[in-house]
Amino acid sequence: MNVYVRGETYKDRGSKGKREGDQILAWNTLNEYSMSNSRGIRYLGIKNPLFKGLPPYFLLVTTLTKSVAKKPWKDEIDLSNNVIKYWGDTKQGWDGIFDKRAQGNNRLKLVEEFMNTSDNILIPPFLHFTKFKSGEMVFNGLCHLNKIERKTFLDSGEEIENYLLSLKILDTNIVDLKWLHSRALSQSIDDLDTLAPKEWLKR
Repeated sequence: MNVYVRGETYKDRGSKGKREGDQILAWNTLNEYSMSNSRGIRYLGIKNPLFKGLPPYFLLVTTLTKSVAKKPWKDEIDLSNNVIKYWGDTKQGWDGIFDKRAQGNNRLKLVEEFMNTSDNILIPPFLHFTKFKSGEMVFNGLCHLNKIERKTFLDSGEEIENYLLSLKILDTNIVDLKWLHSRALSQSIDDLDTLAPKEWLKR
């Protein structure tokens, strides 16, 4: 049984999850659909019309390894109060918040559009990880999106617009991949979260 347990460390081998022992991309490959191997915002590239373009769920990674270049912003992870502030993936020199290379932001744009509609039940769960060293990530928990907003920051004197997510870590320690896979393959709203943790259902 593949599960993520809050506070536990998981192997992130990259290479589309094909390396032995991988617990991130390999665990999140479903049939012919794989997960994006980005540094920050990862999502399953499944084409399910039920989600109207939204990913069924997101994996968010805050990378704190020494090899990563310093960013002009930083995510705020407050595990004692179960809140996370997470920035999108645009960069200085790119063509705005929705540059084609900002694949995560382009998916978050759909989330933003759904937040205040009757389809907000489709807003996906977010799983947050911290990478302290290459090849390993610590799972910080299953999160509900409280707010998505566009913020600006200065990078070398240039004003950059980016997304800022306000996330609430739910009071559950275990996330079963069976739920996430079932969610991705759901054919109706009624089947969407039949295997979900009760904390997600009460969000």
